[in-house]
Amino acid sequence: MKFLLALLCFLAPLNVLAAGVEVGEEAPDFTLPSRSGGDLSLSSLRGQPVILNMWASWCSPCVKEMPLFDALHDRLDGVGTVLALNVDEQRAPAEALLSRGKLDLPVVWDEGHAVIKGWGPKKMPTTFVIDAAGVVVERLEGELTEEEIAGLEAKVRALKPPAAP
Repeated sequence: MKFLLALLCFLAPLNVLAAGVEVGEEAPDFTLPSRSGGDLSLSSLRGQPVILNMWASWCSPCVKEMPLFDALHDRLDGVGTVLALNVDEQRAPAEALLSRGKLDLPVVWDEGHAVIKGWGPKKMPTTFVIDAAGVVVERLEGELTEEEIAGLEAKVRALKPPAAP
């Protein structure tokens, strides 16, 4: 499985793979073990925009993005969140990478790959932007530049629902 995911990291999207979750669809809920302990459900984040980044420690573009997503998560405090969904078969390599980089963004573990099978990323990394109502508003495959991640911040700020009167 690790070999297959490594190929996905570097290959262009293939039409033979399932389309997975697309823009305009409701984001399928999942509950996965969290790095901070316990389980975390995507639905528990409803009411705020979410940037869901699917990544692996063996994927160099993923590793390159991780500090940028960590910084974005800090800047979005109170506006939205970044959730990193790790697909490594074992947590230890990802934990080591996160610890070395002093990264503290929320991370969930999809060790059995049940979530990525349903979401259908064609490449690693793949990033989804989900609005406060739980609808996917953007799907980005492959490594994002610093400028593209800054664009995600602007998008999330624009998606933030207005405060209740």
